[in-house]
Amino acid sequence: MDQCQDIICKCDSIQSELCQTLTVAICSVYKRIFETETKFSGPAVMGFDIPTISNVLLQDLQFRSYFFSLDKLRIWIMSVGKSNKSKWNLADIGYKATFIYTFKKQRYVFVQEFEEDECTLIIYTGENIKLCSFTNCDLESLWKKVGILQQYNDKLLFGLEEPQTQHFIQILCIPSCTLNDWNDSNLMESIFAYHLKRRISTYVNKCGLEGRTQILSIIGGSFTYDEIKKNLEVSNDAIRYTRKHAHLYGVGEKAFKKPIITYKNFSKEIQQQLQAFLLDKAHIVMSSYKTDPVTNEPVHYLKHTKEIL
Repeated sequence: MDQCQDIICKCDSIQSELCQTLTVAICSVYKRIFETETKFSGPAVMGFDIPTISNVLLQDLQFRSYFFSLDKLRIWIMSVGKSNKSKWNLADIGYKATFIYTFKKQRYVFVQEFEEDECTLIIYTGENIKLCSFTNCDLESLWKKVGILQQYNDKLLFGLEEPQTQHFIQILCIPSCTLNDWNDSNLMESIFAYHLKRRISTYVNKCGLEGRTQILSIIGGSFTYDEIKKNLEVSNDAIRYTRKHAHLYGVGEKAFKKPIITYKNFSKEIQQQLQAFLLDKAHIVMSSYKTDPVTNEPVHYLKHTKEIL
């Protein structure tokens, strides 16, 4: 399959023409081999209906179309876009929701989108013919113009209050970049502020030794000793310590707290019980030739085992 979505099916030396769908490509090759008109579902032959395969194909996608039910309506969210407009629940250009609704015994397709500072609704007939369109800067006013489905909240019809929709919009709000954006200083600053600066500032005391160690550990492995000493005026010991910190706890991470270990002597009663257990031949076997180097007493073994006590 190439970038233009033209599809070829090949079996040994038999190959289909460029086809627009998997089904057409596969069926054309099958027909040439077996000389029958049997029809197969292309996606099924490719295994797209097998969860193991489909999950692997979809795992790296940030977004894929989904639907939710609003009574008898099945509303599909085709794409999402983000903004800082609270009146649109942070959605913006690129957001598209659609559903099919039957009105006066006629099926219509409703397509809802955002454009600049306006929201639009286009209604198509079953024959994909544009029937009418509505535009307004306010969702509530837009649906009042339409005059149907007034029993539903406008944001519900747009899918903006669906938890999954908000989840995808929040993902879009996280700053990110590609290799082509490395020279965009403003974007880099926002990415640093979101992913690194915010995380460090929550638990790092930059004036303390531990805080300076965490911050220095971020760059400690990327530059030579001489470069760090020259630019930051720190000692070799400090650099060595921060590199060890990064190795043990991770780059920029906080040092783990060492567990507090407390010791308590056995009471005389417990000591007597333990001594009685060690002398009980029902549980213990004493070695006839091996002695403890500290007490010079015979080594004791648990019965039926070779474990030394």
